[in-house]
Amino acid sequence: MRYVSFYLFAIYIFVIPFLLSIFFIYFILQYRIKSFWFSGLKDAKFDLIVSNPPYIEENDEHLKALSFEPIGALTSGQDGLDDIRLIVRESRQFLNNDGVLLLEHGYNQGKRVRDILTENGFSEVNTLKDLGENERVTYGVFRK
Repeated sequence: MRYVSFYLFAIYIFVIPFLLSIFFIYFILQYRIKSFWFSGLKDAKFDLIVSNPPYIEENDEHLKALSFEPIGALTSGQDGLDDIRLIVRESRQFLNNDGVLLLEHGYNQGKRVRDILTENGFSEVNTLKDLGENERVTYGVFRK
């Protein structure tokens, strides 16, 4: 009985995670898309779109400490919201009815991101706080 238990334990600990990681790698390689935001998606439809776009203001003092990242991966216009505006505007054609768009943003951008979502026809707009009680993620539901 001990050998059977050990055998099942080994399968559970080693084999299943290995097979799952192989499947995950296959899935990523099979379905990866190189695209500038939505440009490579054509007619795809989603129930949920999650984005962590660049959201730092061009002249933000914190950029000096982030020199290891390419500047284009961090900044998005003078107020840091250019990419968020584009994503919100374009996401509407890729979301199914009642689809949700969820965006990470800067700690001080919650109100402006809520306004952008509302202005673009999203409802049930809400912002979630991080562990430091900063507004960090805002989402909205798009109804056609």
